[in-house]
This record gives sequence, structure tokens and C-alpha cells, in this order.
Amino acid sequence: MAKRPLGKPEVPTGEHVATCYAAWRDTSAAGNRMVVWVFELPGGQQVRHYTVTRRVETGLTAQALGLPLKPLRLADALGRECRITVSQDGDWLKVTGVRPL
Repeated sequence: MAKRPLGKPEVPTGEHVATCYAAWRDTSAAGNRMVVWVFELPGGQQVRHYTVTRRVETGLTAQALGLPLKPLRLADALGRECRITVSQDGDWLKVTGVRPL
């Protein structure tokens, strides 16, 4: 049986129902405060979604997961589901869209 190349996705690109596996606050290399969201796709593969805290994407991701924006409690995101759009970025998957179920 042939081994799959490292970094190659097991899940096809497109829209999937995903579960929020983890979320935490961090700082980007450019010094921007951000939220790192980790979504688990069907089959167990995980994909990360980075949103700058002051931009609308953070609020849209929180709303897609059914979270109130004020205060935004990232621990409440764990285990919640939403729809994410996944695209190919080189050998890796990336989230290009998030919306409620």
C-alpha cells in the first residue's frame, strides 16, 4: 500500500461541516493580535483558521459557531459546529469561509 505524501490533504476541498477543536489568542509575526481556530473535518483531519482580532472575520467565525461577541469566550467554541469552506494552499488546506449550519 502506497503511503500518502506528508502534508497532502485527506479531505477534498469545498464546504464541510466542521467541529471547533480548539481556539486561542495569539500574536502574529507582524504583531497583530489574532485568534487561532482549529477545526476538525470529517475523517479527523484538522485545519487552522487565523483571524485578526480587530477584523470582521473574528466576529463572523464566532457568530458561525453561535457565540456571543461580547464577551468572546473562546473556551465556549469547543465542540461547536459550523460550515467551513476549505481550499488548497500549496500542500496544505486553509479555511476560506465560515458560516453557520
